[in-house]
Amino acid sequence: MNINYHSGVDDNTNNMNCAIGIEIGDNQTQCALLREDGNVLFYRAYPKDTDGEMLLISVENVIRQALSFSKEHSLSVAGIGVGVPAIVEDGVVIGATEHLPELFGCDVKKKLLLSFGLPVYIENDAHMVAMAENCYGSAITSSNVVFLTVGSGIGGALKLNGHLYSGNRNRGGELGHMIINSGGMECECGGKGCLQAYASIDALLKHYCELAKIKHSEITQEVFLEAYEQQTESALSAMNWHIKYLSEGIASLINCLAPEKVIVNCQFNEIGDFYINALKEHVLSVSLPAASENVVFSAGFFGKKSGCIGAATMVFVN
Repeated sequence: MNINYHSGVDDNTNNMNCAIGIEIGDNQTQCALLREDGNVLFYRAYPKDTDGEMLLISVENVIRQALSFSKEHSLSVAGIGVGVPAIVEDGVVIGATEHLPELFGCDVKKKLLLSFGLPVYIENDAHMVAMAENCYGSAITSSNVVFLTVGSGIGGALKLNGHLYSGNRNRGGELGHMIINSGGMECECGGKGCLQAYASIDALLKHYCELAKIKHSEITQEVFLEAYEQQTESALSAMNWHIKYLSEGIASLINCLAPEKVIVNCQFNEIGDFYINALKEHVLSVSLPAASENVVFSAGFFGKKSGCIGAATMVFVN
């Protein structure tokens, strides 16, 4: 799979359909122009610098840049796909919007359709990651897969018996809100004891601050990783705490579903194999051997770009 970011437009294949994929995150918006053969012709990541109603205006400006690129290179755009960290039904954001509350109740599909006149598909961002991996990445040959995205929150998706599973009225797959400690720490969703409250990167950084006795405002993921690479006691303890809870959540999913593969998308994957290997070791130590002995663990093929690539893929599969 070739991933070309802004170069690599082949005049011999520019008659193929392309699609624009957008991932709206709590920290940044990512945009990809994906050709139907899986090549990314244009990719941009923009820091999130607006809130409220201005957020969608900012997203529209990103889409216009991709459309301008496509026009410059005589590329045909078949539609727009959008991934958001929320539950979506019929194009409307209806729940789990703790990271982007300004989108709650917003008919994103209708707004973008009116602005651009192109078919629009909007889904949960973790489902978009699963779509990318299923069509072009690490899940192509597997029939039963658990997908997890580990960032400021925890997103999830499932591929069961060869099909991506979204649940009744598209409301399934909220794996980050499995209850792993009844009555435990409060989660941003309003519940207590969710996997996300214990095993997200935000939860890891918060726990590290408590151990290191520093203010949460003084910590970033990069600062934590530097401390971890220096093998400081607080960083090692916080990472082990994170691995423990995330692994136990994964083990529960394996015990229930016995998947062929578990694909974990996390920025920690980008600095080495230690993260996925540590998860695997702990998962195997606490899960049912019969359910887990044949499970393959892997990082996502596309890394942090999976969401926008999967969003564009939605255009081709509909």
